Amino acid sequence: MLDGVVMTFKHRTTDLKGGWPDGSTGPRSFYETEGYLWRDGTLYEFSVGSSKETLINAMQSLQPRKEEEIPVTEGFCGGRSFFPGKPNPMDYVWFAFRLPIETNTEFRIMVPTGQSPHQDVNALRLDTLKMKKLRDASRAQADFEGKEWIEALWQKKNDDHYATILAASWFGSIKNRPARVGPITGPDDGFPGMEMKLSASTEAKGISPPQVGKMVAQEGKKPITVEEFTALWDGIVASLRPRLSVPAR
Repeated sequence: MLDGVVMTFKHRTTDLKGGWPDGSTGPRSFYETEGYLWRDGTLYEFSVGSSKETLINAMQSLQPRKEEEIPVTEGFCGGRSFFPGKPNPMDYVWFAFRLPIETNTEFRIMVPTGQSPHQDVNALRLDTLKMKKLRDASRAQADFEGKEWIEALWQKKNDDHYATILAASWFGSIKNRPARVGPITGPDDGFPGMEMKLSASTEAKGISPPQVGKMVAQEGKKPITVEEFTALWDGIVASLRPRLSVPAR
């Protein structure tokens, strides 16, 4: 029904073997609240930590927006949505696409208002996760100053069940913003940046630990290689073109 809402609440307890990144040990409890809002023929999904009030406030401030509509007031655009006012540094919007490749491959675009959400997996110190950095460098594209990471990982799920993963991410912030917006003070100054991610994964059972960066062939399919993955990634990043429009007031 119009403005119909569904809320869900989740709880889980996790204990990382080897300790948490801050050096502490022991189990920790995590809470997550999700909300689904149906409005004007679009289903909007919201997700926060444990604060139901934060989620409700976001739902109440949401203004439906046409796909190509550019608001004339300060705020944060999401998919078919607009949130007036300066965004919270923890807010972000993301879009995900499955690519037509034999290996399970997903491309994701994120628009965070704070720092890049990229996390160094090595900091987790997990015995069940191995990582090899393939690329970690600055990379400018169009009007964006950015940095990219490419990593190969394998994850032990249980006994002889493994997942092999290739992951690439790039985060950039706009260099040449209109004077009305103000100077750049960093990617956490409340002005949205751009995060792109590409991941490819395979899973296998009944094998010894796979080599990091070596994808496992499944059901007669040819797995994507590191060279093919990085070539696909470089083509995607090179295609980025910003569209910045600041209407006059």
